[in-house]
Amino acid sequence: MKRLHYADWNEVRITLTVKDIADVLNVCDTVALNLVRSGEIPAKKVAGQWRILKSDLMAYLGAKENLYA
Repeated sequence: MKRLHYADWNEVRITLTVKDIADVLNVCDTVALNLVRSGEIPAKKVAGQWRILKSDLMAYLGAKENLYA
C-alpha cells in the first residue's frame, strides 16, 4: 500500500486515521495503533474507527520534542 508523504502541516487533514498518523510519524500501523490505544495520542472512536485531531498529534509531537531539548 502506498504511504502518504506530507510536505508540510498544511497538507495534513484536521481529522486523521491511525494510518494517517503512522504515515506522518513514519512508523508502522501497529505502532501508531498502540500509541492511540495507550492514550499517548488522544483519539476517539467514531463508527468503530479511531479518529485523531491534527492538533492532538501536533501536541504529541511537541511534547516529544521537549523531552529531547
